Amino acid sequence: MYYVYFENSRDEIAYPVDKLRIHQEFDNGKWSVTNHKCPMSLDILQTMDQLIVTGDSDQILQKAIQQHGRGQVMDTLAEIQERHGAVRDVESKLLELQQIFMDMAVLVESQGDMLDNIESQVLSGVDHVQSGAAALQKEKKLERNSRKWILLKGLLYRFVLTKFVNVQPEDWDDKEYMDDPEDKKPEVEQLRKRFIHSIAPRGLAGDRRYVVPASGFSFSAQQIC
Repeated sequence: MYYVYFENSRDEIAYPVDKLRIHQEFDNGKWSVTNHKCPMSLDILQTMDQLIVTGDSDQILQKAIQQHGRGQVMDTLAEIQERHGAVRDVESKLLELQQIFMDMAVLVESQGDMLDNIESQVLSGVDHVQSGAAALQKEKKLERNSRKWILLKGLLYRFVLTKFVNVQPEDWDDKEYMDDPEDKKPEVEQLRKRFIHSIAPRGLAGDRRYVVPASGFSFSAQQIC
């Protein structure tokens, strides 16, 4: 690291300058003048280092003006400055692009937790849907089983009525009986007695009343006698 001194009206200001950067700038300026690149020799590098340390760069510029004329030297210097400005412009754009990528990286990092949360919610939703589908299948199976049990109970009631009471189902659905029940009272009383005597041997005691399913008939144990 070197310090280049610039004379000011009040004092001298020292600026740290990178040695490699100065060599690169000199190489670019030489390419601008000669229109071709060539490796710098050791003498040129030593001369540059000496100029950086001593600060006698103005002598080199004045010598070049005396040898090639002020106009040519100034044109070459303007071309070098123009190319240097273009390089600085490209450098600033690269820095802006780097800042954009850094902002994108920060944004992705900040949104990462939210994306992970969304993913976990989606997976949880899939699990709930699968469990709901399994519960629905189980409910359908239970519904089919309940229908089977209802049908079986209905058949069992019909068997009990036809076996022990000796009443056919069409007797309960007789339209004529439903229209005029007063005319069928003797038959109803006869059916009641037949039912009571059919189940009397099984034993009924107490004042408890018994109802024949799907018929509405009721009786007590005292009516058996």
